[in-house]
Amino acid sequence: MEETNIKSTAKEAIKVSLDGEFNHKDFFHEENSRVNLYIWENFKKNILEHARPVSAQKVIYLRSRDLDKNISDAAIVEDFKVRLMDLNEGLWILSELILRQSNGQSGDLTIGNPFEGDLMKHKINLFYFQVEGSLVVVRVYWTPGDGEWCLDAWPPEGLGAANFGRRVFSLD
Repeated sequence: MEETNIKSTAKEAIKVSLDGEFNHKDFFHEENSRVNLYIWENFKKNILEHARPVSAQKVIYLRSRDLDKNISDAAIVEDFKVRLMDLNEGLWILSELILRQSNGQSGDLTIGNPFEGDLMKHKINLFYFQVEGSLVVVRVYWTPGDGEWCLDAWPPEGLGAANFGRRVFSLD
């Protein structure tokens, strides 16, 4: 087994309230007037094509960890004991977290340019969704130059090891 050495962030549990109805089509599109989004085709194909409207009235708690070395998604899920998010509730949670940091301000999602400079400073958020019986990794990152949140998704074998410096989210 791969040694992971995942370190914990100093944050408390992240609280997200889901109250009412949520339709992914109202939020996850590039003409969204509340937040700038760039949605990669693989997010549309692997996530949005399978999503459905959802209603709920509950509070969800998340935990997050920062990776301090390269590690595969399979090892993250196993060693971090990731609880997969339901696709539709996961999208709702993701929309709430993005709205809290709509202009790239500090918050629960890690921010910074994920593709420039020192690899130790790559700032990418990883979420693990259950999509029709399969695990799909959702990657969310802020690009300060474009002022937008980018979203993509892939099966865990599709990208390889996650770079250190990334933040992993799971249901608490």
